[in-house]
Amino acid sequence: MTDVSAADWMVEEVGEFGSGVKGLLPSRFEAYARILHPGGEEGELAPALLSALCEVLAPYTSTADHCWFCLWEGWGWIPGSPSVALLGGPATDLMLGPAFPPEIMNGPRVRLPARDYILFEGPLDAATEMDGRLGDQVAAANPGIDLAAHGLADEFTPQSPNLFWPEDQAWCVATEIDLDSTYVGGSQALAESIVRDGRFEALAAQLDDRIDRAGDEINPSPPDQ
Repeated sequence: MTDVSAADWMVEEVGEFGSGVKGLLPSRFEAYARILHPGGEEGELAPALLSALCEVLAPYTSTADHCWFCLWEGWGWIPGSPSVALLGGPATDLMLGPAFPPEIMNGPRVRLPARDYILFEGPLDAATEMDGRLGDQVAAANPGIDLAAHGLADEFTPQSPNLFWPEDQAWCVATEIDLDSTYVGGSQALAESIVRDGRFEALAAQLDDRIDRAGDEINPSPPDQ
């Protein structure tokens, strides 16, 4: 989107960066839940868990067909690069073009403390369809390249959105780039549904909870040596 005003409420209501859960999500919600990422994966909610979360979220909004998604502009695949590592190998002299057209790459951003985001619009299930299409970016920057020869023809790298919410603002989800958990704000019933769902390792959260590893009471960090 080149009009990012749909995120104005987030800009106005999200707290100071590093201030706990309230630094990730607006403070207006009745309850909050924390979903731990398997293996401590930072900045990403695994695709299967993201799909499961969308299933849980859908009944708690009247606008599941109209949602907003924020993607951090700093992911390496977004701006492109003068070289790209293919199939896990060393970088080659192939160019990686930018992920989006100039009006998006040079367009406005949703600006939150310490983070700037590109804004997208779509139905709830679009949360699972955000990705870096490496093949498309390589093809755009390297005319005539045989993508299949590089194993790129069907390349798809899912990328979970960093923030998303429905048009009615009934809930909001935050997957911060440096954290090993995804946080959800919404109704008490929604938060309880997430915590009870056996597909997640989840617990109730409070606005003032710490969000670093020291705040993980399920898998506490080992003491300093």
